[in-house]
Amino acid sequence: MPTHQRPSMKLIRLLLMGCLIVCTTSILSADVFEQHTSQYLRQVAETSKGVTEITLSDLHQLQPLSNTETTPMVVIKTSEGQWTKAAMTWAFRKTETGLTPILTIERFVTYRDDLSDVTAASDENIMLFSGFAYDFDIGQVVPAKDGGDLVFTAENKQKSIQLLGNAKLWGVDGSQIPQTNKDDSPSPTDHAGVLPTDFAGLWKISIDGRWAGRMRLKIQNGRILTGTFTSEETKSTYEVTGRVASPPQHAKLTIQLDNAEQDLETYLWTKDKSAMAGVSSLAGQTFGFYATREKE
Repeated sequence: MPTHQRPSMKLIRLLLMGCLIVCTTSILSADVFEQHTSQYLRQVAETSKGVTEITLSDLHQLQPLSNTETTPMVVIKTSEGQWTKAAMTWAFRKTETGLTPILTIERFVTYRDDLSDVTAASDENIMLFSGFAYDFDIGQVVPAKDGGDLVFTAENKQKSIQLLGNAKLWGVDGSQIPQTNKDDSPSPTDHAGVLPTDFAGLWKISIDGRWAGRMRLKIQNGRILTGTFTSEETKSTYEVTGRVASPPQHAKLTIQLDNAEQDLETYLWTKDKSAMAGVSSLAGQTFGFYATREKE
């Protein structure tokens, strides 16, 4: 078993000073697409029967996920039984023969069927010409005769997306994230000093400059922290647990990865509570990390 050494206060102070240099105070809005994990995709499928074809005009009748989004989202159960969320639209591309219609998959995430919020494939900015198919299980454009999950058809006046094999599609009419009532917790900016509730919220986190993502934290029973971490690279989502220590600007968190646990020992900025930094331990190795608060 590897021995974990408690980081020295000197190391933590150096990390905090470094974060002051690299952290930005800009506030970014939360990504609603990202919040739609596999749980919500299954809920969409439970409300209606999936379709095997959708016209592009019907696609654009769907309400976007938020007022800052313009591209509708669909849920697809792939031919291999995995769940995909995809933001799709269509446009024209200029070619030698004129304007050619294309299907644009702005971004998608396919979740593994055996591990609900771990991704099998993800990509963005995919252009699909008429007659070509897309396989969401592997994240590749394929000839329609060789399988895939959907094919884009623009040969007739009514352009459409046709599902292939056992694949089915559900349109998502607006966000499926339930609205929650505002709790009575004080805002991090309306009081001096630090309270345990100041750790709650959405954080953009970078660990050693190679593991980045968003961490969403909630406070329960005074000092218990729960939440999720979504990887920027893989789009997988993992459970986060932890506890606010003493003094209250100090917390210990654990990210439950597929086959390991990543521990975070973090200190919150005590003035505006807009950032936190500390050390991360994984498989006996220690790394620095920092996180900045984002707008929910």
